[in-house]
Amino acid sequence: MALPQLCAAGPRSSLNSVGRALCLTLLMLLPTLAWAQTGTITGAVGRMSGSAPVPIAGVTVVLSPGHLGESQTTDGSGAYSFTGLPPGRYFLKTHNDLGYTDEVYNDILCRPDGGCDPTAGTPITLAAGAVATAYFILDLGGVVSGVVSDAATLAPLVDVTVELLDLDTTGSSFVSRTYRAQTDTSGSYRFQGMPAGRYYAYTVNNLGYVDEVYDNVHCPSGCVDQEIFVTTQGAPILVSLGATASGKDFALDRGGRITGTITDAVTTGPLDEACAYAIQVVGEEALILGGDCADGAGFYDIGGLQTGAFYLYAFAPDHAPELYDNIQCFEEAWCVSLLASATPTSVTLGATTAGRDFALSPGGSIHGVVRDAITSAPLPYVGVVLVRRQGGTAVQLDVLSPNDAGEYSATGLPAGTYYAFTRGDRYPNEIYDDIPCPGGECTLEDLATTGTPIVVTDGVVTSGIDFGLRTDVPPPAPPAPEGLRASVAIYGVYLQWFGPYEPGTSYVVEAGLTPGTTIVSLPNADEDIYVSPVGPGRYYVRVRAVNAYGVSRPSEEILVIVASDGSDGAPPQAPYIIEGWMSGSRLTLTWHDSDGGGGTPTRYVVEAGSATGVTNIASLSVVGQRALTFNPVPNGFYFLRVRAVNAAGSSPPSNEVLLNVGNVQAPPYAPWGLEAAVAGSTVTLTWQPPLLGTATIYRVRAGSAPGQSNLAQADTDSGTSAVFSGVPPGTYYVRVHAVNSLGASIAGNEVRVVVQ
Repeated sequence: MALPQLCAAGPRSSLNSVGRALCLTLLMLLPTLAWAQTGTITGAVGRMSGSAPVPIAGVTVVLSPGHLGESQTTDGSGAYSFTGLPPGRYFLKTHNDLGYTDEVYNDILCRPDGGCDPTAGTPITLAAGAVATAYFILDLGGVVSGVVSDAATLAPLVDVTVELLDLDTTGSSFVSRTYRAQTDTSGSYRFQGMPAGRYYAYTVNNLGYVDEVYDNVHCPSGCVDQEIFVTTQGAPILVSLGATASGKDFALDRGGRITGTITDAVTTGPLDEACAYAIQVVGEEALILGGDCADGAGFYDIGGLQTGAFYLYAFAPDHAPELYDNIQCFEEAWCVSLLASATPTSVTLGATTAGRDFALSPGGSIHGVVRDAITSAPLPYVGVVLVRRQGGTAVQLDVLSPNDAGEYSATGLPAGTYYAFTRGDRYPNEIYDDIPCPGGECTLEDLATTGTPIVVTDGVVTSGIDFGLRTDVPPPAPPAPEGLRASVAIYGVYLQWFGPYEPGTSYVVEAGLTPGTTIVSLPNADEDIYVSPVGPGRYYVRVRAVNAYGVSRPSEEILVIVASDGSDGAPPQAPYIIEGWMSGSRLTLTWHDSDGGGGTPTRYVVEAGSATGVTNIASLSVVGQRALTFNPVPNGFYFLRVRAVNAAGSSPPSNEVLLNVGNVQAPPYAPWGLEAAVAGSTVTLTWQPPLLGTATIYRVRAGSAPGQSNLAQADTDSGTSAVFSGVPPGTYYVRVHAVNSLGASIAGNEVRVVVQ
């Protein structure tokens, strides 16, 4: 116990007069004693000029964790110093507005948006009274600059945002890093301190102009979130360290406008919080390309539109939304499905199409209560799903949440016929009116043919749409907890997990000395538990959820190892959030330690291969930091992954990243959005195609644990779904790779599939 806590602990009578005097004296001397034991971190920041370093003044050096001031600024000699530091571990990084690329100590490049974790760097361990040194050599970054003007008048445009897109090199999805600058009064913008590489620039404005990607290409649906268009249609801007890519100018065209009013169809007055949006159909997608909320007089003005045909959509609280002209709808999917019946509005660059007015009906309302059929107690945690039928199928419109009294309502509904059912975990669900759902769970397929119609009329509240859920038919046992993880320290084990959201749920933690066995069973009320002391050994642990209706299946089992000294004796868990990026030929790779338990890593191994899962190029050991810098990296594509290692062994590999150096031809990016549906022994997988590169086939892999492929592998065609019949009962971890003539992508997102 520290001295201040010792002197303050317990009743004062427990210390005699001599003890109290000693405590008082020592506490008064404590600041002086502590100061005598503090240390210093000092160093300098510079740049290379030929073969000699040159100091840089005015660079901020940030200390983590902060103490006695979290940062220092370098002086004329490039020097900085942190004094009065207690013993401990510290991390440093730089921050500057001078045009240099920033770094984490030691030699780990930061991105221009400040995106670097100082704890990924080399720690500086400071002993009592010691002085440590840390030096930085920064690169002078590249510069991108230009002017944004009106294409017709050449007048400068002020407060236009220019975004610079740097493609993520991980290949796991089309993730990008975007840097932003604003034009000044002369229309000029400037990015500085940029790592070497290839960038794309585009504009974002609310001044009524059509946005462009450099060089002079209109973005058909706005440039934001359109990485594929930007990178396939735009001209790349090549950036070199210490060089300026100037003259990257934009001359924006004044867009077309659509104006009109939004009023109440009954009162003819303007509506509060009413908004209108312009929708354009591009290919098979309906894209919102502009919008405006009405002013106090109900007037809206949508600008910055390209020449073309647009559909208009307007809404206001408690009113039925409409498509122009006078087509009621509700929720986005319903409205989009009616676009073919709506009246399009033609727009021309620089011209205004006026008089596109809306008179929104108050619509109808549905009101009801969800109660326990036996006790009449309100059930606020049971949702009500509102449904309509279209083309012989049931379409979900909204999920309504009851208040504490169990009351729910839906407002602003177009006149028509609706259906409803409940969605909750604790009670068997039902379809309105008093129709039990098969097995206690309702599906949209059930609602396609079953249910009592709920008729809604404009301006009328349809009340009494009540549900009384029965408790005399018990619901199934709760689902198994997920995400069980453990941490071990000083002969204590801390377990955490995610349980089902159900009132009255508790848990049972089971542990055995071999897989699937139980020698101890611990009831627990919450989603975590701390057990101490736990003797050295290997323990197989799982957890079950318990409620009034039964006990769940066990969670996934984990192995917990308590070493002879009471520490975590297991190998580390796999690292995660692996990120790699380039500045010219300089690779920066960073990662994070798992927070899901396992032993503490003492080093890391970075594996590089020419194909997914292969280590045929390099295996590099990293000690003392969670980052790797490598320079130069030859042009090519590389699959990288990281393992964490300690005395007990090595972790499984992390997720992979695909690094493309020199923009060479490479395998496609990973497919994304993988989902699984299970019906009996049939598993249906669906996913989205890669956002960069084309797949000729897809490769499905399944394993018994995350990241493994030891259970099944199958190639499909170029479609984005697959059906597998006769799947044996079990738990499967499934991923999909996109494959073309250059090889397989890294894996897309992983899903856990349980077949009963």
